[in-house]
Amino acid sequence: MGKTRLRAGELVRVRCDILSPRFGWGAVSPGEVGSILAVDGRLCRVSFEKDGNWRGCLKELEHVMHEADRALEGVVDMYEQLFNTKRFEDVLFVLADGTEGAHKVVLAAASEVFAAMFEQPMQELQSGKVELRGVKWVTMRVFLRLLYTGRVDPADWQDQSQDNDLGQDGRPKEAEDRAEEEYEDAVDDDSISEDSGENEDTDEAAEEKNEPAAEAAELEPEKSGARRHIEVPLEILCEVAGLAQKYMVDNVMQLAIEALKVRLQKAVVDKNVPVFEEIMAVAIAMGLGAVRTAAAQVARKSKAVWKRYDAKQLRSEVQLELQAVWPPPRPSGKTRRAWLA
Repeated sequence: MGKTRLRAGELVRVRCDILSPRFGWGAVSPGEVGSILAVDGRLCRVSFEKDGNWRGCLKELEHVMHEADRALEGVVDMYEQLFNTKRFEDVLFVLADGTEGAHKVVLAAASEVFAAMFEQPMQELQSGKVELRGVKWVTMRVFLRLLYTGRVDPADWQDQSQDNDLGQDGRPKEAEDRAEEEYEDAVDDDSISEDSGENEDTDEAAEEKNEPAAEAAELEPEKSGARRHIEVPLEILCEVAGLAQKYMVDNVMQLAIEALKVRLQKAVVDKNVPVFEEIMAVAIAMGLGAVRTAAAQVARKSKAVWKRYDAKQLRSEVQLELQAVWPPPRPSGKTRRAWLA
């Protein structure tokens, strides 16, 4: 079975089953946590509080999660399990192409709008059903996963173009079956096998011990592998932002805004004006000030956007919005216009 490769910058400690590290303890005590400075093959340098340049073997170390991250990870995992299991659901969203369940207590904690909906003697409280006929199942699925966990899962939107059979609850039968497999594919799977042999390096460097004042060796930091980027389709992302705004779900709204800002940047870098235009139009329609400001900022540096603007080829609302960046396009022909001071 493989193990995750340790990289520069990660928090580590000597494994509890290692009583005598190959290069000695030096000033380090068992259980102390340090940060990997650099990796060179099977060896590394670690910065501990009492020894800023401790020499060790990677196989003698284990990854340590920061306590705050560990606590957060535990909470997220709990909500992930709550989201994926359908037990105790007491709200049913009736959508355009199916239904999706949720928990009143989670929705109410995330949104004052949902809280008011379930507290008042409204139809939603009596029946447990919320009708959103204009919302697609995949949009609600992505929205709720973000609300519960702050994460996305490609299984929620992939293969939606195929005619999947719907179960009794209105969801594609294959959706849950694919979830676990595709989620694993979406995360970093860079791993190495355990060392099968007991042979160790026998060069002179191997004789070096971890003395408190040991001279530092120059090691090249290991380049960390790039994680696969998960990108929600733009249409779904915009619809999720709309739901988050309607129901005032702040955490989902913040995630959507940041994602849209990144999409704007990418669109300008790739000279993809239609995508830029789509995002800016959505931001204008929804009144997303942060996204509108970001759009104006990146447009200022885009020659491709400027050309479309100067040729009056953008949507009317986008054309007007960008007048905050550039003066109105020059009138065509010899038409004379009276300008306001």
